[in-house]
Amino acid sequence: MRISKKSFIVAIIFAISFSAKMNADCTNTLVITDITNPPVITEPTCIKFDESITEIPERLYYELEYPERGGKNITGIIGENIINIGIESFCYWGMGGGQIAELYLPNVINIEERAFMFNLITELNLPNVVTIGGLAFRNNLITELYLPNVTSMEVFAFAYNQITELFLPNAITIDHGAFIDNQITELYLPNVVTIREGAFADNQIAELYLPNVVTIEGWAFHKNPIKLVTLGTDFTIPTLIKADSTELGPFYAVKTEEADLILGEFVLPERDGNKWNGYTWKSITILGIAENSIATHLTISPNPTYSDAIISFCLLESCDITFEICDVLGNVLYAISNFYDTGEHNETLNTSDLLSGNYLCRMLAKNKQIASEKFAVVK
Repeated sequence: MRISKKSFIVAIIFAISFSAKMNADCTNTLVITDITNPPVITEPTCIKFDESITEIPERLYYELEYPERGGKNITGIIGENIINIGIESFCYWGMGGGQIAELYLPNVINIEERAFMFNLITELNLPNVVTIGGLAFRNNLITELYLPNVTSMEVFAFAYNQITELFLPNAITIDHGAFIDNQITELYLPNVVTIREGAFADNQIAELYLPNVVTIEGWAFHKNPIKLVTLGTDFTIPTLIKADSTELGPFYAVKTEEADLILGEFVLPERDGNKWNGYTWKSITILGIAENSIATHLTISPNPTYSDAIISFCLLESCDITFEICDVLGNVLYAISNFYDTGEHNETLNTSDLLSGNYLCRMLAKNKQIASEKFAVVK
């Protein structure tokens, strides 16, 4: 059974079940109406933000900066109208970590860096979240994750949890170490283009189905029992081969005419050092896979931009290219379409109608996304 079909069915089930959940079924609830002077929490308490509050400021209950506020006693958070969670808002570094186990944030769109790091969260129902900052949920107890609108997953965002099933149907980029050291067996990433270094290291992934991936960086799937890899209709790896005819445990190398994709550690025929069965145990790192892609790079400069910017790219073949400029919700604001010859090109990115904020430039050819780049506009 192909993992794509199985994961799709499970993802639909997750969507239905998560939509019916309200995580923060809290007792001893305290309503917060003033975030400029937040109340001190002296005993285990679930906090509820007044409906007038839409933004949680940075470090509101950050233990290192405001230990007197008692953030370690927060057990749950309810915020029906919250859109943005600031940096380190509920991060707890102290002995044993924080106590937040439940969240109800149905309308949140952006969660910034380290917002909930070192807590006890087991489930997430975030149907509208688009961006999740680095280390935002590091060291929690999350077991299943379905985020239907997330487009990018930042560095170590969900590192060191207990996730077994992961569904990100609209994610484009998975950053460094985003899901390192979990227990993932089911993976649904139908639109991911880039997977950064160590993103899924130390998991239990046996099959990879990544139909739109262009780049997988070194150690992205280190220490996974990979047995089947499929990378799109035009770039499929059907056979796994052994490194130098020697295989150790569940680690494999995959080789095609286009590229080598190395998914772990291998025993190489060297006669010195730390030996195993006559061979040396040695790690091998690869920078990524080089698919027969149409484009070799995509950059936007300056970034952030204060006026018009330049999109730079290189084509390996002549073709029609479309650049879609999208907001953080994935809505296409406008598009640029032209025919380009093989070689280096620059295209002007007009930002006069864009407000200050974060955006995504998607590069498409032959009805398929081949590259993407985030950029910011500051006015």
